Amino acid sequence: MLLIKEGQQALCYFQLAAGEVKMNNFNVDGKEFIQGIFLSGQSFGEPPLFAYVKYPANAEALTDAEILRLDKDTF
Repeated sequence: MLLIKEGQQALCYFQLAAGEVKMNNFNVDGKEFIQGIFLSGQSFGEPPLFAYVKYPANAEALTDAEILRLDKDTF
């Protein structure tokens, strides 16, 4: 399941309560570059949130996951 799409404006803080999430993007040849794998208890996607920029990568759930999401304005 796709949680963040590369190029989207960063608008939320994400905390992984359970499961696994992969952050990745693809080069011009279509080869995947995995930037990181996040596990239960970790957060992801916050650097673009603080920098007020777009997400530089995708975030995709690798397993069933419970994800807490907090809007930037509330955060």
